[in-house]
Amino acid sequence: MPEFRETKQLLDEINTAISGYDPVLKEQARDIFLREVFGVGKNGDHCGTNGNHAPAASGSTSPPMPSGKEYGLPTLIHYAEKWAPRTGVDRALLGLYYLKKGLGLSAATGRQISKELEESGMRPANISVAMHENVKLLRAQSRPISGKKGSKQSKNEYEITEIGIQYVESRFNLDYKGQQT
Repeated sequence: MPEFRETKQLLDEINTAISGYDPVLKEQARDIFLREVFGVGKNGDHCGTNGNHAPAASGSTSPPMPSGKEYGLPTLIHYAEKWAPRTGVDRALLGLYYLKKGLGLSAATGRQISKELEESGMRPANISVAMHENVKLLRAQSRPISGKKGSKQSKNEYEITEIGIQYVESRFNLDYKGQQT
């Protein structure tokens, strides 16, 4: 029973620590804390523990942000191999789809989408314009997280809609000529 109380206390501390985080990063932070405190990866696998669920010794003071590759999940390149979007609007939507389906984020900022696309060599010219077009097409929803709505200085958070998910997944079933496979 004391072990249960200690575990609960650690979980409460983790929850308290991440409660003030940006909603987009909260899930990733939780995974990092769980991995460091209990040595448990995203899928519940033990990564580097000594058997007592104690964290493995680590030389770094702050762990890197997790990516799909760390957890054996598909990368954005994996999705791009299924569908190679030609326009910036479609690349931005694929990036948002990857962050939702591949990494499990419920929403993402334009900067996060742009970073993932840039690392995969698919960065659109202007992520804000591309995402604004996806919002107009009802493939994504936007909500300001700082600045005035509609102003050039506002920072938005984007969430892919069911229409956007269906659009991307329908593209996975097309060949390069646009024919159904």
